[in-house]
Amino acid sequence: MASQLSVPFKGFTGVNTQSDIYAQSNLTDLQRLYWVGQTLRGAPATTHNIFTTFTLPGPIDTRQWQHAFALVAAASDALCSVIIEVNHIPQRRVLSQPPAALELVDLTAVSNPTLAWESWLAQRQQRGLNWQHSLYDTALVQLTPAQFIWYLNLHHLIADATSIFLIYEQVTAVYEQLLQNVVPVLALPTFASYIANKQHYQASSRHSRDQQYWQQKVAAHNHANTHHPKRSQQAATHHRLTIDLGAERSQKLRALARHEAAVSLTPDASLLNIIAALVAVHQYQFNGRSQLSAIAVLHDRPTAACKQTIGPLMEMCPLLVSLPKTDNFLTLLHHVRQDVQQMLIHYRYGSEIARQNQQFDVMLNFARRPALTFQGKAVSHEIIPPFSSSEPLTLHIHELAETNSFLLMFDYHADAFTTAQRQQSLDSFLTLLDNVLAHPERPLTFSPIIASPTPALTPPQPRSITPPRSPEEQQLQRIWQHVLGTDGFGVHDNFFDLGGESWQAMSLCAEIEKVTGHYLPIGTLLQANTIADMAAGLRQQETTWSPVIPIQAGSHEKRPFFCIPGAAGNTLAIDRIARHLSPQQPVYTFLLPGLTDGQTPSPHIPNIAAYYVQAIRQVQANGPYLLGGFSAGSTVALEVAQQLQAAGEAVAALVVMDMPVQSPHFAWVRQGTRLAARLLRLRPTQEERLFLRLRDSWHRGNYWFKRELRGFAARQIKQWRALWQMAGAERQTQWRRLWQNPRLAWAAAETSLPPTDPSLPAYVPPPNTDMDGSALSDPRVFAIFKMNEHAVKMYIPRPFAGRVLLLRCPLGYGRADLRLPDPLLGWGKVARDGVEVHEIPAPGHMAMTREPYVRMVSQHLQQYLDKINQ
Repeated sequence: MASQLSVPFKGFTGVNTQSDIYAQSNLTDLQRLYWVGQTLRGAPATTHNIFTTFTLPGPIDTRQWQHAFALVAAASDALCSVIIEVNHIPQRRVLSQPPAALELVDLTAVSNPTLAWESWLAQRQQRGLNWQHSLYDTALVQLTPAQFIWYLNLHHLIADATSIFLIYEQVTAVYEQLLQNVVPVLALPTFASYIANKQHYQASSRHSRDQQYWQQKVAAHNHANTHHPKRSQQAATHHRLTIDLGAERSQKLRALARHEAAVSLTPDASLLNIIAALVAVHQYQFNGRSQLSAIAVLHDRPTAACKQTIGPLMEMCPLLVSLPKTDNFLTLLHHVRQDVQQMLIHYRYGSEIARQNQQFDVMLNFARRPALTFQGKAVSHEIIPPFSSSEPLTLHIHELAETNSFLLMFDYHADAFTTAQRQQSLDSFLTLLDNVLAHPERPLTFSPIIASPTPALTPPQPRSITPPRSPEEQQLQRIWQHVLGTDGFGVHDNFFDLGGESWQAMSLCAEIEKVTGHYLPIGTLLQANTIADMAAGLRQQETTWSPVIPIQAGSHEKRPFFCIPGAAGNTLAIDRIARHLSPQQPVYTFLLPGLTDGQTPSPHIPNIAAYYVQAIRQVQANGPYLLGGFSAGSTVALEVAQQLQAAGEAVAALVVMDMPVQSPHFAWVRQGTRLAARLLRLRPTQEERLFLRLRDSWHRGNYWFKRELRGFAARQIKQWRALWQMAGAERQTQWRRLWQNPRLAWAAAETSLPPTDPSLPAYVPPPNTDMDGSALSDPRVFAIFKMNEHAVKMYIPRPFAGRVLLLRCPLGYGRADLRLPDPLLGWGKVARDGVEVHEIPAPGHMAMTREPYVRMVSQHLQQYLDKINQ
């Protein structure tokens, strides 16, 4: 984690900085930590997913199991939750129904079901969870008539380890009731009640006392001697080593937990005392540090209702221990117990300390895994904890009731441990554990146990940092420190190399304007992405930024690719695409016309295209040209191509990214509205409104009839067919339920049908933001966005003399007045030489420019450009 934020200078106000996110978001402190962590790594990712499999004995009525899960999910506000971003602030929203159905997978027909299951699982675990659509993924896999495996993937935003077993208990109980023709009545405690309790705590005097305790504790704990190199939060790599302590070792560990030096209020707290003491000694033996800075994941379930609540009821609490001069482990254990007791007294403030970007050495995570049964038989289960920590070492301690033993999982950060050091660390910890369990009263050995003379964790080499050289650079550095939440960088460090994200870039530009009075379009961060470059540009008050932004210089032997951004000018989306193209490929994008001084925006696509044509010719005077656009930029790119062709230039490529185009036949509609305007003596603005009303009505009606009506009819047919194909007794039961409770019966029929594509849930765009996720909170950007949106609707294209590459997502463009049911998004009527289309399996429009889908976009784009260049 990065260091603490420096104190902002006078007059500095935050906009969508980290402090604003924590003040304005309705997530808990822990949820916001997970949100920030995954945002830094790029979403969707699997770093915060908890994978669990339950091996169930058969036979199982798969439809009833599917129905049972649907009912439990509907009763849990945590499982029905999604995370949306409103003005780049994460907000929790509870849907009226479960966002995803349980999938049914039948492997009984394959020759080797076990091998097929392992292959299916390996592929499924690579699937990220998109927090705008669903924060869980689940399937019931049948291997044989007598063996089923229930796969459950939960995001840490909605669940902890305890939630896994609560869901299992509820689903199995509801399943048994359904088999007995009993209508289940579910009244689960809500996660919202837990949030309300947290809010009450934050307004209490206890919160103030806890805050004061931790501020004093952290200030007194000297953490300046860290030897761990800075670790990347964007591309963290971990290696896991697992050891089962077995029944004998585990029994000795429990016996030590009952010793008077370790015993605490609960058995879990006693065990935490021992583990913390062992880790403190191990860290000292391994790297010579006498102070341990750990983060402990504690379950926050103090009441009976909390113990039954599905959700992330946890706190991440710092555990700061200084090793005393002591002669044996029991004396050390007594000292550590005092620190642990104080931590447990003030634990509810823990996540607020953790989110302040303190640097910790170790994360400790405890989980109790009960013995499970189903239909009177034992059920084995496996849990794969997430690799969500940025600490050098994460230790997962799982207590297995099934085998009465402890399972230890050591996650080593690749930036902190080599392969040899990982194994050496594990071996030394087990040696220490065995010595302590055998003779806890014997003197401790504090001498280093590293085999090689080279320290295991090498301090990072000092990096050359150029300090600010002028008042302007000092001012900009303070703004960067506040927005990025870190320091330790100079005036020549790149904003994006420091971990800057799109939402932080928007905050940065807003703050610079507030403090300096200069407007900085967000796209200029691709031109001036260091403090030095930014200060140089801002010193020249009359300077206007160039409309052309070189993202990648590439090779002079290759023709440049010009990509026009969307209606709100999110050039950072184009930059993400360019990152995965060949480094030899030159890539340029543009500032929106109207954002910089001396430019007047136009409400007409031909005029907007003329602006881009002029900018393109500043870089490349003559064709052939390689053109493209993302979102509404695709429409502008089409007009740019046609204007270049009209000027006698060749256009070798036109790339369209997920944008429908209006039919040329609308020219007849426009002629009709103009004729009506002359007859009715309408003003030009009235004629345009008449055309837009007819156009929008046709788009909505066409899409509803060809896509939504047909889809609705198909779903109804499938529901009736599923009902009819049931066995006689089951069908009679369903008919009886339909008569008694139509809503419940139809839910049963619908949940018995797997979705058309489980990887693509229904797209719900976040409110109050555009489809490009751009800075619409900026009134200038918003005004230009609305003008461009109007221009796209009014634009009637002419046929294009060439071929079009279309990259689209399966759901298509989401705006009701622009989307088309046509798989070619209307481009087949415009491109005379045809359309080459590639579908990117992204869950939405803007997701195409996010990992991992942006790599697919870049791959298809690079292959097409290579083919053109050849």
